[in-house]
Amino acid sequence: MKEAASVVTTFTEMMNESNKIKAEEVAMKKEEIVLAQQKLELERARYELDKAEREARFAVEKKEREAQIEFMRSTIEMMRALTK
Repeated sequence: MKEAASVVTTFTEMMNESNKIKAEEVAMKKEEIVLAQQKLELERARYELDKAEREARFAVEKKEREAQIEFMRSTIEMMRALTK
């Protein structure tokens, strides 16, 4: 009878330890998922920042090109006026 109780106790302890290990694995997996999600959010924010920076740079360069074109036009008009 004592042997059966000992076996049951040992089995119960093994199951408890197994459950504890499984719970730790689940907790680690949850943490891994949270970290992966945070990484994804950071990558998305970096993408949005890079996109905004490119768009701003493009807008500035476009204004500069438009100013250069306007300067060339006014120079051509001035040269035409001088040659008349």
